Amino acid sequence: MKIFRRRRTLQMAAVSCATLASLAVALPASAAQPATHPAAFNETTMQLTTTPVSSDPRACVSRSIILAAGSYTFENIGDFENLGITIPAGTYAWQDCLQASVTNPGFYDQTTELIAPNGEEAASLDSVRGFVGLPPNTLVTTTWGSELIPGF
Repeated sequence: MKIFRRRRTLQMAAVSCATLASLAVALPASAAQPATHPAAFNETTMQLTTTPVSSDPRACVSRSIILAAGSYTFENIGDFENLGITIPAGTYAWQDCLQASVTNPGFYDQTTELIAPNGEEAASLDSVRGFVGLPPNTLVTTTWGSELIPGF
């Protein structure tokens, strides 16, 4: 099985929480989503600080998903870069985790994995996220995670 990986740095501008959430959720899915096969999401909404530190706890959201064989677009929510993958049918484990970045202080590292039925990694995405233009130690409610968009 071919393993796909992508690493991307994201910066979140100072916009209202409602605007940020609508852009993060609506825009990527509307770009290429066929009407008969909607996108699947693995996401959560939570408050994040604009100044994360390495001692902050790691947050994860996980699910099991049954996927048909075919081509999918795999992307982290809010990341307008994506990864095209082709996978066999099966039940996959899907996990997104967010934690304070060790290599990029003041930012978050998001790791997204899709694990195949045989336990091997089918796809992986890594992003660095941060809030730009907001005061330090501000709490921002934001939605983060990933999505799979069927290409069939």
